[in-house]
Amino acid sequence: MIEIITGRRTKVDIPSRIAEKVHDLAIARTPFSTGFRLHKQLRALVQAHVLYCGRSRVTKEDFEEVRRLSKLMNLDYHQI
Repeated sequence: MIEIITGRRTKVDIPSRIAEKVHDLAIARTPFSTGFRLHKQLRALVQAHVLYCGRSRVTKEDFEEVRRLSKLMNLDYHQI
């Protein structure tokens, strides 16, 4: 559940096939790890994108947007 500005709890539904894609992306981005932490963060980003769009169910387009943005994540902690 994610609490948004209105203060109401909102449930965002993530279909299992998209949840698997999020998991695969997390593992691909962190090959020497289980990807658990990144998986949780990516799920939260997908949910936030859905809420931003005013919906309550994740679509493939939401995942693709987060996947596109994940390329900008500094997972190796290189100095910027």
